[in-house]
Amino acid sequence: KAIITTYTDYAVDVSNYGSATVVNASGHSSLIIKGAQGKSFKVYDCMGNVLEEGAVPGALCEINIPLCGMICFE
Repeated sequence: KAIITTYTDYAVDVSNYGSATVVNASGHSSLIIKGAQGKSFKVYDCMGNVLEEGAVPGALCEINIPLCGMICFE
């Protein structure tokens, strides 16, 4: 499992991890996620409320994650 905090708008590669949590500290309201195709995810705001859940549709996709929010992959 990995916990990753991103401070830039570069793609975040999670392909090397079975499960991962990515915290959005980039200053943007979305992140480009790489290597998570087919993985289940949940997006949380900074208070821990679930905003979205589903499966990642492609090998490289943009997912809305609020500032200081996070996405968790299973």
